[in-house]
Amino acid sequence: MSLSCNETYTVQRAINLAESENIAQSIKPYYVDKFKEGKLVHLTGTATTDESLTDDTFNLTVIDRIKLKRVVEMYQWKESYNYLDFVYQYEKVWAEQHIDSSEFDTPKKHHNPKMLLGGKTVVAQQVAVEKFTLSAAIVEKIAHYQSQPVPKKIFKPTQKHFNAQFPDKKIHFYDGGYYIGESPIFPKIGDLRIRYEVVPAQTISVVAKQQTSRLVAYQIQGGGEIELFEYGNMTQKEMFLKNRVSNLFNALPLRVIGFFTLFLGFYMALAVLNQLLNFPPLLDSTTEQAKWALFVTIIALLIFMIAKKFGFKWLGIIAIILLEESFLYLTLLLLYMFYSLLANKLSNFNEFLESLLKGINWISLMIITTSLFLILIAFIWIDYLPKFGMVLIVIALALLPFLKSAHNLFEKPPLELPEPMLVQETNVPKKI
Repeated sequence: MSLSCNETYTVQRAINLAESENIAQSIKPYYVDKFKEGKLVHLTGTATTDESLTDDTFNLTVIDRIKLKRVVEMYQWKESYNYLDFVYQYEKVWAEQHIDSSEFDTPKKHHNPKMLLGGKTVVAQQVAVEKFTLSAAIVEKIAHYQSQPVPKKIFKPTQKHFNAQFPDKKIHFYDGGYYIGESPIFPKIGDLRIRYEVVPAQTISVVAKQQTSRLVAYQIQGGGEIELFEYGNMTQKEMFLKNRVSNLFNALPLRVIGFFTLFLGFYMALAVLNQLLNFPPLLDSTTEQAKWALFVTIIALLIFMIAKKFGFKWLGIIAIILLEESFLYLTLLLLYMFYSLLANKLSNFNEFLESLLKGINWISLMIITTSLFLILIAFIWIDYLPKFGMVLIVIALALLPFLKSAHNLFEKPPLELPEPMLVQETNVPKKI
């Protein structure tokens, strides 16, 4: 099922990309053409903004930056397990995420306090490529961060602003950022170090729908949407080619999982079938035991109803225990009867099944899985790429003749004892 859904999505995405490439039109970013309204367009240019982004906690403001990110790391304990010595080990590390020390083996000795501050990202509301404003989805994808040192001249006003919010904490200007703790040279558990990163103006390429002066996702008639984004100056052809290749490679992990799921499914099915052929026959007393188990279940249910009606607590507890045990026993008996009857039905063509199981090994099972895997993919792709689908079917069928070779590879040759060679004596020994 997952394999089918994955391939269906991949094919649909490939169809959408092919359809979009045929209708997309390249435009210039410095002019909004009203005749391109509602059309799928391609443009390239520099994404910029004239907004100011501010981190209120530290009173830091940057201009003409698409994103401002505050990165906060805390000095804290980290637990690991030494499998050679069978002991827990602890080390002090700088980490952006808070490590929950309550789950440690020794939480009292290695306690991590809560983080005083966390990371934060401020994003410009209006980002444009000259005359065209980018959608929030495209702005979200722009993530080429670079370091943003904090000017030392703003430290004193920042220190006053910070102390007003956290009077019991000390703040230091350290390595182009801030350090919260007693000393940056001798860090202690719970200390914080803070640095900043920004996304500056940069050249991007976009394929999207022109909606007045905005670039938004383009809705495909057959389903899905197109909103492509790439860094740098890329032509329309280059963008669609890169996305087609990415579409194929993104489907690979689920294809691998689907293949091994098929293989495991075949293996388990054969294992169950093999066990059914050796399943013990149905005993005559089993039906009688099932009747008694059903009778006890009904009696226990009646006792429970009486106990609940008259408020007999202990009698109700005994009835529940008896009901659980009898119901479990009855279920096991019914399962045994079902599998025995199924094994009896299979015994009618027992010889055929045994010969089938005997001729299958892991290599032949791999061949069968590969053939079915290729056929499933071919049936999904054949409407979009008929030649590709036919090639996959031919390859799948070409693998089937190798099943006999795989069977012979594991078949043990019969043990033949060498015949003794009789040598006729020509010289008769003389009697002494």
